[in-house]
Amino acid sequence: MKQKNMFFSLFLFLLLFLLTIQISPGDLLTKSLLTDPSIDIYYNISYASIPGVDPALLCLDLYTKKEWTDKPAIIYVHGGGWAIGDKSHVKYKPQAALDNGFIFISINYRLTNNDTLFPAHAVDVAKAIKWTYDSIQQYGGDPEKICLLGHSAGAHLVALVATDERYLGEQGLDLSIVSAVVPLDTQAYNLSLLAQEQGGTLKDVFANTFTDDPSFWVFASPITYVLPGKSIPSMLVAYSGGVFPYSNVHRRQQAIAFVNKLNDAQVNASVLPAAYKTHSGINNDLGKPGDIVTKKIFDFLKQHVGIRNKRIISLSYDIIKHDGYRVSWSGVHDRIAFDMKQDDGYFDIYTMRPDGSQETCLTDNQLFSRGHKGCASWHPSGDYIVFTSQKDRYFGKHIPFLKQALDKLAVPGEGVNCDLWIMDSDGSQCWQLTDLPTKNHLFDKQPYTGVLHPHFSHDGTRLLYSERIGSADNKWGEWTLHIADFRVVDETPVLENSTIYQPGSAPCFYESHGFSPDDSKILFSGNLIEGQDENHLDIYTMDLATQELVCLTTEDATWDEHAHYSPDGQRIIWMSSKGYGMNTERKWWDHLRTEYWIMNSDGTGKTQMTLYNQDNPGKRIICSDCDWCLDGNRVATTLLILDDTTQVDGGIAIINLEE
Repeated sequence: MKQKNMFFSLFLFLLLFLLTIQISPGDLLTKSLLTDPSIDIYYNISYASIPGVDPALLCLDLYTKKEWTDKPAIIYVHGGGWAIGDKSHVKYKPQAALDNGFIFISINYRLTNNDTLFPAHAVDVAKAIKWTYDSIQQYGGDPEKICLLGHSAGAHLVALVATDERYLGEQGLDLSIVSAVVPLDTQAYNLSLLAQEQGGTLKDVFANTFTDDPSFWVFASPITYVLPGKSIPSMLVAYSGGVFPYSNVHRRQQAIAFVNKLNDAQVNASVLPAAYKTHSGINNDLGKPGDIVTKKIFDFLKQHVGIRNKRIISLSYDIIKHDGYRVSWSGVHDRIAFDMKQDDGYFDIYTMRPDGSQETCLTDNQLFSRGHKGCASWHPSGDYIVFTSQKDRYFGKHIPFLKQALDKLAVPGEGVNCDLWIMDSDGSQCWQLTDLPTKNHLFDKQPYTGVLHPHFSHDGTRLLYSERIGSADNKWGEWTLHIADFRVVDETPVLENSTIYQPGSAPCFYESHGFSPDDSKILFSGNLIEGQDENHLDIYTMDLATQELVCLTTEDATWDEHAHYSPDGQRIIWMSSKGYGMNTERKWWDHLRTEYWIMNSDGTGKTQMTLYNQDNPGKRIICSDCDWCLDGNRVATTLLILDDTTQVDGGIAIINLEE
């Protein structure tokens, strides 16, 4: 026993040391960050008294504003392996909560040591909720609007107290008094599963708190208590991915499995992926201005305490980059990648700031051969940009009239005779990802091939793209959808284990649009119904586990394309010719008009976002590719503006979705 105690003490010292070298004391405290005189801070309020327990472990800090009444409250439960941590470790969180209309409460609780064992931690969280329910009105709060937020060990505790009714029941309360819960990045929703992942037994911080008894793991796991008919509150379950390529798949798997179990029990729950963040970063950044995870969390909490965001769509189309097209917006760098035609007639890849400044061409240099490059898409880490690039060798390259025709088919958005390439974020290194077969001489029976619109999964481990495999009895040939594993081997990016999909009843065209935020579905457009013309594309989702197809747009004689999920996965923006028709004649391009539309992710609630063609008489406007900013408030769009059949303007414009 003495040796075990020494080991435990050494473990706590090392864990505390690692935490200390990553986070300075100035980062941990928030008092200096809160300078608004309207803010009232109450430190070290006692929420319970237990004989023999240090009162500092049973107290809380409360942040509110003078003269507030009936405001919702957030109770924050810190992490630290159930063994260390303190309520002062909150950084930007109090200010963000106050700015969004929430009272913020950060609690201490008993920590694992030789005298304190689980479930004392969860008991204390329930006691703090009881104190808040009884006392929050005197601090300007509403006891019917209590939300829970926890990180790491704290995420486990808020999930457990919100699913196992015994903890709140011992305080005379019901699960229904909690309005919403945000567990932030833990692997402890299912401790039995975690033990399997760790070789059959719990290790490290988990073993110290949850013992080596499998029956105790079941008792301490939130997933055990997720059952239909209970008053389990709505949850937004967030997970980090780690720094690429060192992703922690277990946090993702546990989060998704927990949400699936909640959904099966008819609980409103969804996953919030943050593949580009580390375990500590997802917590340290919470509340930081511009942080997308913060935006999504407060949107979710507001929805569940009755604070509504009214969105007003801006109908202006101020061009920030003339002649730029096919956009991808990096949340890491806050830069937009796009392609633009050069004076030599070929497209190259550029990046710029969202206001059009700091424009940089990445592919017009000796690393890249002459030819079209486009359809750029950022890796979620911000380290790479994948794109399509025209082949060096193909039949017709040295025959002027044939080369001219094939060059037109290789432009970004057409993709014939193109391969997938990838480069680092500044274009200083590049690597070829595919080498598709194509026609190389007159008598070669191999048809021309190509690729279109690559998109990474949100965890950065897979790549979705469309591939032309040959000709067919239609306009654009036979295409497939590919999903390949993306890896970096010896510092070289590669694609492996490609899976091919051809949904529909006949060879047709597909355009890949991306993954759902939880990476369980793909979004694409195609003419999947037999006899359906390519000019009448529809938007589809496909569940990757079941391959179930859902058609989201069913309007006849309409072109629906360029669909993209919003960052929270609740909405889809896309381009549509709805209201203008879509003929199939040879010169259909001379008549095309489109607008941007928005719908719920299940295809309901379709709403026209823009009225460009109605508001600009004498002009014909074609909306095309687009991408969301990670805060969900802006969309980068691309437009063609024509005077009858002559292009007079066009490029990249930002649509503001103003609060």
